[in-house]
Amino acid sequence: SLGVAEKLLEQVPENVTAADLVNEARFRLAQDHFDHGRYLEAREVLARADDGHEPSAALKQTVQLRLVKLGQVYYRSGVKHYINENLQQAIAEWEKALACNPDHAKARENIANARRLLKKVESLP
Repeated sequence: SLGVAEKLLEQVPENVTAADLVNEARFRLAQDHFDHGRYLEAREVLARADDGHEPSAALKQTVQLRLVKLGQVYYRSGVKHYINENLQQAIAEWEKALACNPDHAKARENIANARRLLKKVESLP
């Protein structure tokens, strides 16, 4: 398992076989997450991957591209909820967009604006 291989690698960091096992295990786990649409989990596993492991590096790029696209889907969904005055749902969708793409500045800005508006609405008599 990945945990056993990681523990072995911690004990003997220069062991190339252990490093190869960890790299391969991480890649396979990330690939499984990706294949089942669990892109955030795949990204998390790949964040610990060795940059020199080519299959992991390639999958990392693919996962990132998929998450940017998914972030846009959530962003647009948030806009639709906002237009329909469903501020809580809009914020929830924009937070998903940020989870997928932390660099999505517009989602971050819209969350702040929606929260301010929500406070104003809640303070009305």
